[in-house]
Amino acid sequence: MKKRTSMFKVFLFMGILSLLVQPVFVQASSVQENTDHIYITNEAGKDVEFVIEDNLSSLFELDELEELVNDHPEAERITIHNVFEVDAAALNSQPDNQPDMIVIIPGPRNIRKKITQTNAIIGSTFVTSVARGATKKFTFGKTFKFKSSASGELSPLDLSLTAEGVRSYKATYIFTGPPHDSKYNATNYYIRWRGNKGTYTAEVFDVRYPNSWRPVRGSFNEVVRGYDYSVNTNN
Repeated sequence: MKKRTSMFKVFLFMGILSLLVQPVFVQASSVQENTDHIYITNEAGKDVEFVIEDNLSSLFELDELEELVNDHPEAERITIHNVFEVDAAALNSQPDNQPDMIVIIPGPRNIRKKITQTNAIIGSTFVTSVARGATKKFTFGKTFKFKSSASGELSPLDLSLTAEGVRSYKATYIFTGPPHDSKYNATNYYIRWRGNKGTYTAEVFDVRYPNSWRPVRGSFNEVVRGYDYSVNTNN
């Protein structure tokens, strides 16, 4: 018999065979808990089944699962398959081919960054869709990349945001659709990218006047980690 937890502070850590619930604030949904799976009610009032594989539950809080549910109103079931950290990439600040004569302009100075949100959604990447009873592979493998970004006049490199999310699927990796006898029609696979959001201020050289600097400001997204997940739908 399913038990419904009312809308109050809940922290969720789910194991494969066990479940522990602790307080965190919930705004738009509630949780139903069984011994082996979890149901999260989305903003439209629909119960969505949630499965987290490979003992990854301690890496997720309830609000993160809620975001997935509400980002996919078509979902009947969501499964998280794998979590991977992002390594800082060794980005090259200079192009490979330099002209014979270049004008040196000083880089930005007095750069100040402020992180305003951690573990924020930075972006999502659609990978593939597999119909019921089918399987799919990328014949030559496939790699998906997601870079840290910055708005305004400074580049990610100016802000030392060198991290790049990379997720590769080998040619032997098999994506599976729902079983032939499943109630679901398809499984859609995605990558979710998370990280830090923030703002910056700095000064840049003003080429209109000698020895002159002007203030600039902007925002940035720094990718930190990603995870694979799939959505079962009846569409």
